[in-house]
Order: sequence, then C-alpha cells, then structure tokens
Amino acid sequence: MKLLSTLNSTLYTLVLALCACTIAPQRPSQRSGQSAEPDSATLAMVEMNQQLAEAADRELLSYMRNHPGRWFEQEDGSWCEPDTIPLNYAYSPTRPIRLHLITRDLNGNLLSDVQGEYQLGKCQLPQAVENFITIHYPQSTIHFKTLAPYYVAYGSRGTENIPPYTNVLIEVKVQ
Repeated sequence: MKLLSTLNSTLYTLVLALCACTIAPQRPSQRSGQSAEPDSATLAMVEMNQQLAEAADRELLSYMRNHPGRWFEQEDGSWCEPDTIPLNYAYSPTRPIRLHLITRDLNGNLLSDVQGEYQLGKCQLPQAVENFITIHYPQSTIHFKTLAPYYVAYGSRGTENIPPYTNVLIEVKVQ
C-alpha cells in the first residue's frame, strides 16, 4: 500500500514536470517593425464609453428642452438656477464650508443626500458645485440648484450610489 502511494506521488510529479516542459513561452503578438494589432477589448470599451457619453448628452438636451426656467449656463457646461438668500459668512478658500447636497437623477429619483464640511479645491465636491461656489459665493448665495452633466458631476466612474455617466440635479444649501 505504501509502495503504491509512493509510486502514485512519483508518477504525479513526473507527469507534472513533463507538462511544464512542453509548454512553450508566450510569443509576441507582432514581429519587430510591424504595428500592433488593435486590442478588441479596448476598442469595445472605448466604443461603449462613447455611446454612454452620447446618450447622456442627448438626455441632458432633452431635459433642458422640457424644463425651461431661469437656468443659466456656467463656463464648465453646467446650468444653475439659484435662489439667492443673504448670508453673513465670508468665503475663504482655506476654511471648510458646511454644505447639504441633495442629488437626484433627471427623473427626480433621489441618488444621494449628504451633509458635511468640505474644503474647496480638494476635489471633495462635484466640479459644477465647486465652480459655482467659488465664482458666486461672494455674492452671498446660500441655496442653489445645478443641473450638472456627468463630466462635471460624478464622471464616467460614478460613485457607490450614482451610476457612471449620470447627469444630475444637485440642490446645494450652505449651512
């Protein structure tokens, strides 16, 4: 019995060694001087991302046509509809600002409702929100809504609660 067990383990080791020897190393996909063949997975990913971005752009334009209002466009491509309320608070880029952010998709579904202190210039806020606060905050705006395209909101990656390529409505209240 012990001889059979030893024979089996020796045979297993020998087969394993022979198999390892017969596997050839991976060869390059192209020879020197030839251009690389396009990677089909990468091309498919690029095409899918482009389609998602185009769909998000169409969704945003449709929303703007169907919801006219006091929206005004910012330089970053987002739109804002502020309700200006006076506030005795001096904006300082070195001092954190306490905000309440309510984020919804363009169908009105709640995606995120967060409150916290944010340091401007530290990539803690969606770019559309930070840009608006930086530009208009000295005018004492403490409540505003922004219609943010995905590229100045949560981007092509999204977050835990917000899917990639999602255009959003963000209501911002300074606390």
